Amino acid sequence: MFDAANCVRLGSDIVLDLNNTANASGLRWLQQTLDRHHGAGVVRVEGVTLSPDHMDVVIVPLCEGTTLINPLYVNPANLPDCLRGWTLIPAAEMVPQGYACGTCKASNWIGLNLLVIDGEDRSVLVEERQTPLLKLLEQHEFRPIPVRWRHGRSWGGSFHCISLNVHRDGVLGAMIEEPLRGVSPLNKAVDRAPLHSPLPVQTAPAFCAHNCGF
Repeated sequence: MFDAANCVRLGSDIVLDLNNTANASGLRWLQQTLDRHHGAGVVRVEGVTLSPDHMDVVIVPLCEGTTLINPLYVNPANLPDCLRGWTLIPAAEMVPQGYACGTCKASNWIGLNLLVIDGEDRSVLVEERQTPLLKLLEQHEFRPIPVRWRHGRSWGGSFHCISLNVHRDGVLGAMIEEPLRGVSPLNKAVDRAPLHSPLPVQTAPAFCAHNCGF
């Protein structure tokens, strides 16, 4: 089991957060499927455990070697090995947003669910009310583009969730240095486990920042 939003792609590598919405069998199935379609080891899935839910408001890559991180969940102690050596930008506190019909389907961190349009041009779509985040990106020489998005907490999604890349220019390659690919202890446990065996999944934190998936 896994949701696509549990995954973050870094070039030809995928980082998958094992938590309440993804388990080790899901990671193993994904790795087997990618191996079958692209060749063994061409696309590597790295297992981590960082948050209780979806990863696209936890680690948000901006360009090769630079990523936003959610300081609520990510710190130097639990940083995945594959991101060591990257420039880490702790996200600014999100501007609180309301929600409609008495139903909240996402935390205020939905404001971090942005969309990178062009890593070389450093253009990023950001919810227009997230002024601290807009300023933070400008300070790091990115070009944030404010866009109106009123109902992210009501619908449980924002720009990253509602988009699907079908084509990007450039050359696909590894963004993770070879010595750091596949060294996660979680990956070693998953690799040893048969597909339908008991799952070697670490327990996610009891606190959940949002009520349902992004």
